[in-house]
Amino acid sequence: MFGLGEPQTDGPFTNGVVKGTYAGSATYPASFGVTVFSGEFTADGASTTGNISGHDDVGAPSGPVSGEAFNANYSVSSSPTNGRGTMTISSGTGGNAVFYVISPTKLVALSQNDPKPAILVFEQGSTTTTTPPAPTVTLSSLTLNPTSVIGGLQSSTATVTLSGPAPAGGAIVALDSSNGAASVPSSVTVPAGATSTTFTVNTSIIILATSATISATYNNTTRTATLSVLI
Repeated sequence: MFGLGEPQTDGPFTNGVVKGTYAGSATYPASFGVTVFSGEFTADGASTTGNISGHDDVGAPSGPVSGEAFNANYSVSSSPTNGRGTMTISSGTGGNAVFYVISPTKLVALSQNDPKPAILVFEQGSTTTTTPPAPTVTLSSLTLNPTSVIGGLQSSTATVTLSGPAPAGGAIVALDSSNGAASVPSSVTVPAGATSTTFTVNTSIIILATSATISATYNNTTRTATLSVLI
């Protein structure tokens, strides 16, 4: 009848995001007292229920009127039988419709008890998922083990830890020491996907006990640790 083929036996039409268009005509809303001849709508809902909103193009004594607001609630049966089920539409005029599943992604609904039935063509839409940006990875901590060493005879192992996995290519952490009695490389790289790595703090022979502040910087975040160098 509508050139849409026989009803299919596809599963329930439960996508929460659907879109569609009108074909045919119906009187909506009742207060307009005019005939809908075309329009567009989107229906956003959970499972088989939701809210339909959009616009109508309507016929009026002065001619077509575009962009009239359209709002309605809908629900469809979750288990159509032989490709046929019922849809309840609550709107300015209310009413029910019979729908036919014509493909895995499309159904057609015909309003009932209306001398000019609306033909609603629902097409299952794809939900657009926006992936939030990954949180910025910063330097979480810098630790030394041990924290006291004998200058020139012992070294300390430093561990830098990130707040999350290092990005592709790794995270290059800049290093510095406030005292030449304790030396560090200029940088250390946390491998991609890892959250920590270590480096060695070497010391020199000294004549007086001293201390050095070891600093590590990554992504505008700096962490420090103090190493005591003894004689």
